Amino acid sequence: MLNGSIIKKRRKELKMNQLELAKGITNQPTISLLENENRPPSVGVLIQIAQKLDLDLNDIAGVPSAPTIQKSLSEAEHLVETYNYSKAKVALTKLFAEKKELNSLVQDRLDCLLAICDMWLTKDWDTAIFNFNQITIVASQHKLESVFPVLALVETGVAYFNKKDTAKQSFYFTEAAKRIVNVTPNEDNIYWYLFILNNIAKYYSKTGDFEQSTLISTEAISIGQEFSTSYFIEMFYYLIAYANESINDGDVTAEEYQKALFFAEYNKNETIIKQAKKHIAALKRN
Repeated sequence: MLNGSIIKKRRKELKMNQLELAKGITNQPTISLLENENRPPSVGVLIQIAQKLDLDLNDIAGVPSAPTIQKSLSEAEHLVETYNYSKAKVALTKLFAEKKELNSLVQDRLDCLLAICDMWLTKDWDTAIFNFNQITIVASQHKLESVFPVLALVETGVAYFNKKDTAKQSFYFTEAAKRIVNVTPNEDNIYWYLFILNNIAKYYSKTGDFEQSTLISTEAISIGQEFSTSYFIEMFYYLIAYANESINDGDVTAEEYQKALFFAEYNKNETIIKQAKKHIAALKRN
């Protein structure tokens, strides 16, 4: 049954009168009938009213809102981002049972997150490689732009790194670097987009390709600024500083290490705090 009192309560919370709520949607008498007599308008009008008041249609109808798959997936994704793989796997496994209801992009996301959890919980690198390759193959079939097939390439490279297979590691990181340019960063994928760039930049730094590492890190900083996020920014400044130090550009290096230290303290990245302080002290001695 329609619950007009919820609309009335929300309207008053927003300090809005009935005329203001009706503007651009319907008329004031319709709002009055809706609030006081629970008389429903057309579905289209009801949807617009709910959107204007930032209400869920289920709430207006008196039905408690069930958590959506997207909301549950986002909560599980946050657990993966914070390395809480055990809890994340429980949540993702539950969602996996409902996989038939998901579209291709959401399936990519679910499959990739679950594969990441499995990899770090079991350290079974061979199974991880199989899982990530499967994700990449399936994603290539539906040809939809998504950050997760590229993430699967990066994680395959990580698995080969742990297997100490340099040649295969190189192939997957290089392939990820080629494919990430075809993905557009947005509010929904920005964490994983920068995560991918971080891993690729670190790979190039470890292999001595400081030019590529710096180019990717500089681009990542610019993208992070565009989205007003500090994800991995301390790492990008650190990689730039390390590259400059390796080519003996001391003045720029000190400045970049200071930036790396500032953001590492902001993001509570103890590893980079320690490393940046170590390099700054060494540069001062020189």
